[in-house]
Amino acid sequence: MRIGGGKSWLALGLCLLASALPADQKAETGAAAYDIVKLPFQPAAINDAGGIAGALMDENAGTKAVVWSRSSGLRVLGSLPGFPNAKATAINARGEVAGWASSFTNDRTQAFVARNGKLVPLQDGSRAYAINLEGDVAGESYSAAERGPTVWRHNSKKLVIPNCCGGAARAINDRGTVAGDIYNREGHYHAFTWEGKQVTVLPFTEDASSARAINRQGHMVIYTPQGNLLLRGTETTKIGSPEMSVVALNDSDQAVGAFGPNPFAPHAFLWDEKRGRVQLDNAIPANSGWKLERALGINNRGEIVGLGDFRHEENAGFLLVPRRR
Repeated sequence: MRIGGGKSWLALGLCLLASALPADQKAETGAAAYDIVKLPFQPAAINDAGGIAGALMDENAGTKAVVWSRSSGLRVLGSLPGFPNAKATAINARGEVAGWASSFTNDRTQAFVARNGKLVPLQDGSRAYAINLEGDVAGESYSAAERGPTVWRHNSKKLVIPNCCGGAARAINDRGTVAGDIYNREGHYHAFTWEGKQVTVLPFTEDASSARAINRQGHMVIYTPQGNLLLRGTETTKIGSPEMSVVALNDSDQAVGAFGPNPFAPHAFLWDEKRGRVQLDNAIPANSGWKLERALGINNRGEIVGLGDFRHEENAGFLLVPRRR
């Protein structure tokens, strides 16, 4: 198994980064209109059927993993024995959920998958970030025995992706392509992909890069300190400015996240190549009482979930539904 990358690939990556299209110059034009739904929990991800995964805060009983839909309402999945807190971070088209549970102090975590409404622990010292249609879960292990990007197959087989020094599998698509970041011996982390046979380190900056999201076509959002990129094959497109944090991507190459020079006062946004960046506060009904701070997930219907302030309530969950024209 070969880890790709080298000076020639790095030079190509730097060239691609320098030639990326300045799509953020079109920011805030042609905003779409959305209806907004207040959610009774904090969402993290949404599937194409409108199923939403997240966490329900309970001051007296910790945090519980939950799923929600308009048709079924809220369903509490709970937590794992010995871990008072749990949050669902991903949901696939079949409604299967992945996430992790943690101690009160967050010094211990355990990844889980939820099938048929039951939480199944994957391993101690791990986190789960994504789940695909087959039920394969992507995440990271950090125990003393093993560490690095990890995939838990739907048949219960666990695979730690070859690495020297750690990293995380942050995304997986329905074709089984895994993307994330992997550390080298110098302590730098770089974006990578893995399809079961070979780790390919992607050609970007020398200091840091990370693949944060991947869609069915294999298009990826790549974080670099100079800004985020949309990678489609060998073509890169710049997504906004460096203060933008992109966390999710759908099959139409629409991306969502948060931006703002002040990390304590972020603004939720939607980006696509046609319109550039749309501040979502400008795309909901006026006088709604909402300040949308972080968009966390988007599905192929264009529905968006995230967190914001609603009147006097902080970190309230929201669902944005595109209005029919």
